[in-house]
Amino acid sequence: MSTQKLTRREFLYTTGKYSLTSLLAFNFGIGISRLVKADSQKIALIYATRYGATKDTVMWIKSGLNRDADILNIEDISHFQEVATKYDYYVVGSGVWKGVHNKLVAFLSSESNALQGKVLGTFVVCGSTADTESGTRRIEAYLNQLHSPLGYKPTLNAHFGGRLIVEQLTEDDKQTLTRFYKIYLNKELESWDRTDPNKAQLYGTQMGKSF
Repeated sequence: MSTQKLTRREFLYTTGKYSLTSLLAFNFGIGISRLVKADSQKIALIYATRYGATKDTVMWIKSGLNRDADILNIEDISHFQEVATKYDYYVVGSGVWKGVHNKLVAFLSSESNALQGKVLGTFVVCGSTADTESGTRRIEAYLNQLHSPLGYKPTLNAHFGGRLIVEQLTEDDKQTLTRFYKIYLNKELESWDRTDPNKAQLYGTQMGKSF
């Protein structure tokens, strides 16, 4: 009788142990597969810049993203189709100089089919702020220049403050901005810096949750 009870106990213990082991292995396997899938996703941060503020911003975004991602300057991309099919997801951003960068718009336009659903976020780096209604409209218009070629509005879109250092301007740009400041702003051209590393990092962190 005691032998029979012991055998039963051993049977229940053994089957229970293996069932638990199988369950843990199954769940662990699912967790690993998700991690492997996440790690295998190829992400590209594509940017366009004139004087470097957007490049700095995209580096801050990547630090918040906390994921492997390639940072690509649109000026260095010669084969649009190759880039548009190489990655699983994209984040696209541009500085603003009389609108967003023409080559970036050309990339989004020519590869809109390949990029459908893959561009998760867009951003602009500019002097306009959302403190006024007119500033908000300008920012929305800049972002729309990135969205229109795609044919859809990505999930996460943002604007960041830019930077203007008079001493770094080309002579043509300096003359253009000097006239703009006098005619439209009624003041002298001066340097300013509205870049915000913390805001850019936070955007990257939010973006990281979308992958």
